[in-house]
Amino acid sequence: MTMAENADLLSLGKHCFVTHCKQLDFLPFKCTFCEETFCLEHRTAESHQCPKSYVTDVHVPICPLCGKIVKKSKNEDVNAQVSYHIQSGCKELVVSQKAKKEKRCTFKGCKRHEILPFHCNQCQRQFCVRHRHAQDHMCHARAVYPVVTCA
Repeated sequence: MTMAENADLLSLGKHCFVTHCKQLDFLPFKCTFCEETFCLEHRTAESHQCPKSYVTDVHVPICPLCGKIVKKSKNEDVNAQVSYHIQSGCKELVVSQKAKKEKRCTFKGCKRHEILPFHCNQCQRQFCVRHRHAQDHMCHARAVYPVVTCA
């Protein structure tokens, strides 16, 4: 290999940002916090002791009384915010209610959602395409038919 070819191959990879490592890696990783490049061994924030990493809290506080999602800020304690929400009569700091499962199939064990659910005229419940017929959802409601007598 010539020097030009060798130099071209070296430009493909990136060196690990860790001072004592500096390994040339052809599939380097980029840290989401500090945005530096790292090798496989130092790819996690803990392994390269990232100064910009922080613990992200993914818990969503929900009021135990009303079931609504309570608005959460970074600097305040979650318990204090939920307690403030409860003391306000479940009115303050509310983001939204839990998602309603309006268009879900009511057949036991089915979890399908439909854009336009089918409504059974006999039992007055809604079903997905698979359970739309009375025999498919084992409809036990009896339709009231007028008795026709022949004269």
